[in-house]
Amino acid sequence: MKNGVTIGVVLAVLLLTMGAARGDVFGGVEVEAWAESSSGASDHEIPVVMDFGGGNQYVFGYRWNDGDTVTRPVRVSSDFDYDDYVDYTVTYGFGTQAQANTSEGAMIALNSIAGMVMTTEYDDFFGLSVINILYGSDEMGGNVTGQTWPALWLCGRDAYTDWQGTPHPASSPHNHTWEPAPIGMADRELHDAYWDGWTQCAAVGWDTIAPDITPTPEPATMLLLGGMAAPFVLKRRRRK
Repeated sequence: MKNGVTIGVVLAVLLLTMGAARGDVFGGVEVEAWAESSSGASDHEIPVVMDFGGGNQYVFGYRWNDGDTVTRPVRVSSDFDYDDYVDYTVTYGFGTQAQANTSEGAMIALNSIAGMVMTTEYDDFFGLSVINILYGSDEMGGNVTGQTWPALWLCGRDAYTDWQGTPHPASSPHNHTWEPAPIGMADRELHDAYWDGWTQCAAVGWDTIAPDITPTPEPATMLLLGGMAAPFVLKRRRRK
């Protein structure tokens, strides 16, 4: 019987490790779908949580290669934010290519996932913002009554200095603590193990809560360290 239990534990660890290697699992949660900055990108990867409220949460994965860029959404003269687009990309020289290792790059790539529709808006100074996210029948942002633009949250970030000149030390993703993004998504630099999260932002008071999914250690690591054979719980809402 002991041998049977031992074999069961080994198989569980191997299966979970294989699942993580396939990209089906990241940080202990199942990944709904993956997006890439370029075909076959594999240098780095992060999870991006989208919490639509009411228990409807998804974790998407994003991979990028060093030096990659992604093309910013193009505007034409009939678009309401065309002038801001021209000012930002041409007049102020930020160009039409976003760095792949930023939250902006991740969101542009994620918009290519089947069923994902993002509405974006250019500001001549701050650049591209996400104002609405639709995935299947779930939606957050400006198109939803009582909501404004989706809120970006971070789990893990680089050190930065705020507009008042106050320095803020780096925040490790390993403490599993979400915090509202102190900077825009174009300036949010990504690294392996960092998490991005998006939640609804209420129209009154701009109130929002952190994404519901808590980053956890990889399941295979949990089994190896804890000697546990029970399967972990995948905190992802399955679509009907």
